[in-house]
Amino acid sequence: MIQHHCVLPSFHQRVQSLTFKPTSPNILVITFPSNSFQIFDVESCTFPEWSKRLVNSLPKRFTNIHDPILGVTFDPAATAADPSSQRALFWGSTWICRVTMNEQRNVIVSRKRLRESALPQNGGDSAQKIDVPPEEHQPNNFKMVTHYRPILHVDFLDPGELVVVERPLVDVLATLPPAYFKPKYGAS
Repeated sequence: MIQHHCVLPSFHQRVQSLTFKPTSPNILVITFPSNSFQIFDVESCTFPEWSKRLVNSLPKRFTNIHDPILGVTFDPAATAADPSSQRALFWGSTWICRVTMNEQRNVIVSRKRLRESALPQNGGDSAQKIDVPPEEHQPNNFKMVTHYRPILHVDFLDPGELVVVERPLVDVLATLPPAYFKPKYGAS
């Protein structure tokens, strides 16, 4: 039975795409043309704390890329039993970015790794507490590929089978009608 569940919050930008996370159907990923996104829990009508940390730690390479996000797809190999495999692919017309969407792993693992590396190596018991900036964990959560151009669609067929639909710009230009006005240089 289809019924109204909740009202999405209003945003200052237009929404580019909406995608539900298959392993957690209550999680909705909302993307914007500014290469930012929000993660909304439709059951509790809130933005989860883990998603706020993830959204606030987006790398500059992701947010400053020229082409906007066109869509999101989720890796079907992800299971609730293996949270490290919960990944989303954000894609634009010239790039694909894999983002780890695990609620616990996004921020905690790499910060813990960096804190452990700050522990004294000589057997002392006083550890130096360090504040880890959000940029330190980006390589673990964000992987970007830019060698597909121009991308029309990205989606998974099965676990381990990704289809990327491209259409070369030369093919697009060949289908356009001829120019309406063709200047003839040197003719009066």
